[in-house]
Amino acid sequence: MQGMKVESDTETSEVVENSVFGFRQTRGFLKSGRTRIEIQPNEKGSSVTWSNEYEFPYSYLGKLMDKLKARKQFEQGMDESIKNLKNRLER
Repeated sequence: MQGMKVESDTETSEVVENSVFGFRQTRGFLKSGRTRIEIQPNEKGSSVTWSNEYEFPYSYLGKLMDKLKARKQFEQGMDESIKNLKNRLER
């Protein structure tokens, strides 16, 4: 994040074979964080719904950091991850 290495521990929170994978942060740089990925077949192949919920540990400072920089970086990271997932699914 912003060129810094960040680490967190996560645990699986939801699994539906070949369609849903969810996990949440148990320890790390965020106050809380959850991710859910859902893959649904459709007429063109598959669609992916990827949702993230997160909260920074500092109330006002965290919100300011989120608005100024972090949200954009999370979105860019998600875009890259979705491209990677798409490439893997299409193999």
